[in-house]
Amino acid sequence: MELHGANGYLIHQFLAPNANQRSDDWGGSVHNRIRFGVEVAKAVTDAIGGQRTGFRMSPGNPLNDIDETDPADVEATYTALIAGLTPLNLAYVHLLENPDRELTKRLRKDWPGTFVLNPFTHPQSTGPTALRLIEDGTADVITFGALFLANPDLPARLAAGARSTPPTPPASTAATTTATPTTQPSKQDRCCPARQHPAGQHQTYKSRSRSHPFDPDSFHGPIARFDG
Repeated sequence: MELHGANGYLIHQFLAPNANQRSDDWGGSVHNRIRFGVEVAKAVTDAIGGQRTGFRMSPGNPLNDIDETDPADVEATYTALIAGLTPLNLAYVHLLENPDRELTKRLRKDWPGTFVLNPFTHPQSTGPTALRLIEDGTADVITFGALFLANPDLPARLAAGARSTPPTPPASTAATTTATPTTQPSKQDRCCPARQHPAGQHQTYKSRSRSHPFDPDSFHGPIARFDG
């Protein structure tokens, strides 16, 4: 199981200072902001074992309105997160890299286990040249996205040094896009689940289809079950 602590999802929201506006033990300082991610990882490893658990992170990734633009805070946050995850003996950490290769090297140095890297190659897709990052020790494993979609036999092609089919951009969906309501939820309705409501009220994360309460203080692992 790979825990998704990247791309602006819930764990990432707790990590990011602009999303996490809590004033209790789950927000504020770096130690408090990494707490949720570490506690989730611990609950999962207690349930299924560290050898079956990975953790994905994306420092500085602005997806879903995440704002991690202070280099010092980003480094402090993610080195602390790595330190917090280390005792759990996870199968791997998976880093979606930002342009700061030096941060990648620092996290690689601090992490004692398998280091999986999706390297920063924008605007190109990750290609065969990224394999040199394994040879020079930057990573143990390189992940591919768009290139794999275009080449289901990509591992064989890479092993043989064969040419691969370049990925093609998705076709425009303008003709099939359906109209959406012009009235959008307010900022308060869309507020991050990591924000704290007054008087001990539970935060509710609202979407168009459903709403569900979330309070990390009521979280007790395990949250995952693995059979077989």
